[in-house]
Amino acid sequence: MRIKGFTLVEITAVAAIVSTFALSGYQIVKKGKDSVCLNNLKQIGQAIGMFEADHDGLPDAVFYPGSAGDPRGINNILKRYGTTPDIFFCPAISTEFNKYGTNYLWNESAKRTSSNSSGLWLMTEITALYPELPSPHTGGYGVLYADGHASIDRNINFPPFQRPSLASTIKTEKQKEEKEPVEEKKEIVVAARKEFKEYQILNLPSKVESGKPVSISIKSIDIDGNIYESNERLRMIDLTGSIEPSDVVLDKGIANIMIHFTRLRKNNVLFVVDSKGKWQCSKEFEIEAGSPAVVQIIPSSNVCVGVPTSIRVIVKDSYGNIILKKGLKLSIISTYEAEYPSIFVSDVDGNIDIPVIFHKSGENRITVLISGTTIKDSCSIKVSPGVIDHFEISRINSPVEAGKPVSITVKALDKYGNRIKGLFFIGDSNVPSYLKEDVSSGIWMETISFEKSTSETSITVGDGLGHTGRSNTFSVVPSYPTSIKILEYDPVVIENQEFQIGFVVNDRYNNSISGLESYLSVSGLDEYKITGSAEQYTLVSKIQKTGKKDISIFLKKNNDEILKFDFAMFVLPLKPVIVNEKNK
Repeated sequence: MRIKGFTLVEITAVAAIVSTFALSGYQIVKKGKDSVCLNNLKQIGQAIGMFEADHDGLPDAVFYPGSAGDPRGINNILKRYGTTPDIFFCPAISTEFNKYGTNYLWNESAKRTSSNSSGLWLMTEITALYPELPSPHTGGYGVLYADGHASIDRNINFPPFQRPSLASTIKTEKQKEEKEPVEEKKEIVVAARKEFKEYQILNLPSKVESGKPVSISIKSIDIDGNIYESNERLRMIDLTGSIEPSDVVLDKGIANIMIHFTRLRKNNVLFVVDSKGKWQCSKEFEIEAGSPAVVQIIPSSNVCVGVPTSIRVIVKDSYGNIILKKGLKLSIISTYEAEYPSIFVSDVDGNIDIPVIFHKSGENRITVLISGTTIKDSCSIKVSPGVIDHFEISRINSPVEAGKPVSITVKALDKYGNRIKGLFFIGDSNVPSYLKEDVSSGIWMETISFEKSTSETSITVGDGLGHTGRSNTFSVVPSYPTSIKILEYDPVVIENQEFQIGFVVNDRYNNSISGLESYLSVSGLDEYKITGSAEQYTLVSKIQKTGKKDISIFLKKNNDEILKFDFAMFVLPLKPVIVNEKNK
């Protein structure tokens, strides 16, 4: 039972109304007001049914609102479900209660119970708190039940934390005398007892701590200010519904008792009520939270790598009250890679928001500890990858043979190396570009090949938006030899004079292959020498006999001919031939 927003003036006004009722009695309302009240409750019941369908549970409303604008007042919770303000007022109840937005009570203990439960009450009139007083309706009070029906009923089962009927707990003086045996008759002179005036609640501090016992005194006072000797049983009620114990018995007009409260409230008031409906309220006092006992992390949603986020942390006492005060120190003692302060402190309102930047996507587990204690809490937070930052290409082993397929893997990564899914990118290298569409896993696996030999090269990939990635440096070597090609040369030479012929051995991609000197041979020449460089081979020789000479260059391996190139040369004599005049 949490009633927020009452002031002492308001409490006094409510109490005055109840006192007036106790002295003068309620007027019996007309049957017309009975039907209006029941119709109001049925309309509220329909709105509650719609609320439950939307939220899969009953409203988390307060027992009685502290003001007409209380966001947890049932009248405000059900605004969006077609209700009108007038249905929250029973016409048989004094209009003094109308300033709180409703004169109906909400069964706060029903919030975890399905509305289909039969026999469970949801709402009734505020005057039902005082069953010792005349009821506003013939037969009792207007009651809305969880199954949707409303009726006039007198037997309302209030939860233990709310005020029950006083009738069953009170013994009259006559009943006590009948059960107590009289040992002997004595002549007793009894002075005339003064008229009762009021009850006094003493020694109640202005601030109490949740769960901490407080010693108070309650006195019954007569009209002259003296102790009014009575053994009255009193019911104690406060605005939180958490007072323990709830009953106290006066001993000759005085009671000294230890009480405690378990729920927080700034402007709380303690009531004492006797069997005759006479009551008294205390001065206002505040119930503060106790010592920290529980720390709870409220997991964040829609968390992304690299994006600052705040993680809400609340600290509670042993009764579940949130501790709202400045200066609580907490620290993160474990998490995955992330940026966060080592110590963070609650602000003036008790809010604790931890600024965190996560580096790792996936399930991140975070643990928070109250400094100087062993009180901690852990939770998992799902973190999405950040925006694309670069690409990563798997290592390519060097050297790579021209034309031979090579498997590569390309990953799309954020700033912290987390893989990103669902990207499109283009590969760019010294070979034709590759377009990959639908990279749903964030990984591109492809087989590529290279045609041009080179001592140093690499692959670069990009998405066309400035995000790129480069592989390691590797070399491409020629493939299997497929041709011998003579370079430019003079097919006419002079006998017995040295000449040179340049030639290359190429693969199918026209890459020159070096280092084959031991595999090269020549036919048609008596003497020759073959030397090689990175660019070409050089055949050096001379021919002694004039005329046409057929020459072949061979590439052999294990005496098996692999390649052959044939060509011819024409050899001229060293001295010119003298022609006889007769022969002209």
